[in-house]
Amino acid sequence: MKRQILTGILALATGMTALMAQQQQQGKQGLVPNTKSPGESQAVVALMQAQGNPDAMIKAADELVQKYSDSFYKETALLFEANAYKEKGDTAKAQIYGEEVLKVNPKNYQITNMLGTMIVQQTRENDLDKEEKLAKAEKAMNVANRPDRYRRRSKTLRMSLDGQRARARIGPTRPPNRKV
Repeated sequence: MKRQILTGILALATGMTALMAQQQQQGKQGLVPNTKSPGESQAVVALMQAQGNPDAMIKAADELVQKYSDSFYKETALLFEANAYKEKGDTAKAQIYGEEVLKVNPKNYQITNMLGTMIVQQTRENDLDKEEKLAKAEKAMNVANRPDRYRRRSKTLRMSLDGQRARARIGPTRPPNRKV
């Protein structure tokens, strides 16, 4: 009799342990992969849903980075935020957040191309620090260890850099005389 009671209690304890483990797994199934809490998971979902709306993207990315600074998705949030600022036309903030991305991951190819492009586009012929800016852009667009899909774009941007340097050596050109 005692043996049957002990066997029943043991079976009940084993069943309860398995049931509790299943409930815990079901609770975690709703989380986004690589997130540690439901709040972080919701912040990541909000970030993904905000795509296409720069203001909402900036707000969602700021919220994710501030509340969950050690998140796996920090780099992605900062990248999205930099792209959102670029989309809005605020290149100064786009560069700031781009540099934040590089602090998290110095080998992020997307942001180095974006920063190099912005630097080249913003550099004017009469800038006093023109050579410094162009050198920084060239360094950002260095293609030594980049995937093939970025090499073509970097090559085009480097040709643009070379063209700017050539114009700087030659001097300003005047438009050709046209007869109307």
